Amino acid sequence: MLLLLSYGIILIVISALENRMVYLPRPWPDDTDFDAPANLHDVFITTEDGARLHSWYLEHPAPRGYVLFFHGNAGNLYGRRYRFLHLSERHQVSIFAMDYRGFGKSTGMPNETNTLSDARRARTEFARLAKISVQQITILGRSLGGGVAVDLAATEGCRGLILESTFTSLPDVAKRFYWWLPVRWLMRNRYESIDKIGRYSGPLIQCHAEGDSLVPIGLGRQLFEQAQAPKSFHAWPEIDHNDPHPDAYDALLESFFEQLAPLDSVVR
Repeated sequence: MLLLLSYGIILIVISALENRMVYLPRPWPDDTDFDAPANLHDVFITTEDGARLHSWYLEHPAPRGYVLFFHGNAGNLYGRRYRFLHLSERHQVSIFAMDYRGFGKSTGMPNETNTLSDARRARTEFARLAKISVQQITILGRSLGGGVAVDLAATEGCRGLILESTFTSLPDVAKRFYWWLPVRWLMRNRYESIDKIGRYSGPLIQCHAEGDSLVPIGLGRQLFEQAQAPKSFHAWPEIDHNDPHPDAYDALLESFFEQLAPLDSVVR
């Protein structure tokens, strides 16, 4: 009886702390050593319930593509500043990236419901600023951001979808670390990409580290199996979840962008 009571208390505590375990935001640093370029714009989106979402719009002067970027469950935009600059300059794309609620300069508390709805606001704002159709946007999601990206692509479509080190569902990831808990019953944040990705019919490129210790590559492969063609999967040997991408990734993205439908052929 005591054992069952203790287990029940553990379940209650973990359930109460779920959001703090799923989302690991970092506040915006007080002192920055980043000399932001003139084409990097701060954008703030106000939600219907009063949250203020900080975003970056990195505007390329002659873009051949538009990338909506959703990052993982930790840090903030500032920690990814050089990734955005490299992606924009190397591949000649404009980028829009949003910090989830509670991350960086964004206010509020994150959860799956508001993160997915905020993603739609971010896409609408990106299209407005760039003066393009939402269907001309390519969506890139990394780790937890992959769950956000899949939901948006599956329900509303996009020019192309890029997934990095993402999963079938969040409970599948949690089960790896908390095998002794009923995480499928317990978790409120789910990001059930495995049930959604089959509804996306555009081009997909998916990448995963073979030695990923946070999101096992098997979950990435299972997600890929449920996706429609055209699609391609690329496994990176000898790196972990948070390691930098290998040099080959740039060539892979370059080929992907070249194969996407021309912007002027996408429905406006």
